[in-house]
Amino acid sequence: GVPEELAADIWRIAVAVGADGPEPLCDPLTLLRFYRVCRMNVQDTIDKYRKTLEWRASYSVRGFMELHGSPGEFNEDGSRSTDVTAWAWRRRTGGTPLATFAQQYGFFGRLRNPAPADGAPVLVWRVGAADYGGYERENLIEPIITAFAAHFEDALQAARAESLRRRTMVQARLVIDADRVTLGVLRSMTFFKEVVDVIGLHYPEMLASITVVRSPTFVERTWPVFRKVVPPKSRDKVAFFGLDYEAALRAHAGIERTMLPKFMGGDAPDEDV
Repeated sequence: GVPEELAADIWRIAVAVGADGPEPLCDPLTLLRFYRVCRMNVQDTIDKYRKTLEWRASYSVRGFMELHGSPGEFNEDGSRSTDVTAWAWRRRTGGTPLATFAQQYGFFGRLRNPAPADGAPVLVWRVGAADYGGYERENLIEPIITAFAAHFEDALQAARAESLRRRTMVQARLVIDADRVTLGVLRSMTFFKEVVDVIGLHYPEMLASITVVRSPTFVERTWPVFRKVVPPKSRDKVAFFGLDYEAALRAHAGIERTMLPKFMGGDAPDEDV
């Protein structure tokens, strides 16, 4: 699945990190994600990969994935203990206090049905429903960031499994529902910066597109403010659309409005987000 012209560099990276099988995160297509986000620099890729493995062990990927969903998918060091070409993990809506908290106060999720063209996971963020000030005021940023990490690990493993099955790199589609967003979101840059630090540093080349829909006019005007905290490789993937977004969603993200949750006019259950 690695393009022929990049295969030699990916092989050099695999040798340098001691790849022997698909784990930890060292199948060729996952190494390709690191390579691309590092602008095809072999040494930078090796360094970033090693730092990510250190983070996965110290932050306890297994711990936060079992707090927020079904157990048994990960080893202590954050590597997979199950078949990497399959991904059956689902977020729990109860069972642990953190899972219940995330369901009640989170605003993000992966839809049950993937993109029809390539099987990519579809993520939805309901940014207008989040109480960012409350997260900071009640010292809840860390639990929300942990839930966000579980959300992105879920997306990574779903995209990774599909990539390995199709023998080509599959990237998630992110749909951001900006309905009810107010200018107060601008006061929450600390929160978004922490989210981007987790995503940008440890989940490279995750997204094929970032489609902002039901977007008030001022949201696009404030984009230059938020652009500064978005990883450079993701900035050009962002597009803004208003209330009439069905055709734009199809063109930009390759998905139909009917795939979205009911609160956005689709058929998927709202509980996915």
